[in-house]
Amino acid sequence: MDERSRKLILPMLVAIVTLGLLVIGATFAYIRVGTDTTYGTNTIKTSIPLTGSASITSGTSISMTLTYDQVTNNSSEQTYYATSSGPNTNPNTQQIATIQGLIGTVDCTYTLNVKGSPADMAKNAVGLGQDLFVLTIQHFDGSGSEHTDTFDFHNSYTGSNQINSETGVNLTGKVTGISASNTKNIYAQLKYKNSPSVDQSKLANTSATFTFTVTQFHCTPSA
Repeated sequence: MDERSRKLILPMLVAIVTLGLLVIGATFAYIRVGTDTTYGTNTIKTSIPLTGSASITSGTSISMTLTYDQVTNNSSEQTYYATSSGPNTNPNTQQIATIQGLIGTVDCTYTLNVKGSPADMAKNAVGLGQDLFVLTIQHFDGSGSEHTDTFDFHNSYTGSNQINSETGVNLTGKVTGISASNTKNIYAQLKYKNSPSVDQSKLANTSATFTFTVTQFHCTPSA
């Protein structure tokens, strides 16, 4: 079987990345107590002004549908990146979520569940070679520093609490100093490399969808 016939990958939906749930963070308040004297009667007045709130909202859904011609080019290696308008050959990272303060300044923690369903393309990519089909997520670690999680589907992620399992994988992080003027973003990059030296015919007519769901979002006023 010649190389071209081994790489007859028919048009396929490579992947879609979406943020599945909009979550509004908690609102914080303090009670202020004062007194008014009216006609000799003391009246206690209370008010509860807001001191902080934040939200996490979905950004761009990205996708990549490759044509027959794009995946049967054997002359050179070509990498495609998912974007909001389809595949692009320029390295591309998309903003998929924004964390923004609404009132005051807050620190927030979050849990982001990422699940591949369907994940047949990712599962079929196992063992084909490193850096051929890769999802990268740029977010924050437990201390608030920028952090990157990389899922190279040359490896299997079908075990318990992994991205291509029934439950998906949970990514946790923290952002600090969030306000209306200081937002933080979560980014994702999905790439597929068409290699002339690798038989990728196992990926023919397969697809993958990766859904991001915010399962926990909690904020407290910044110190």
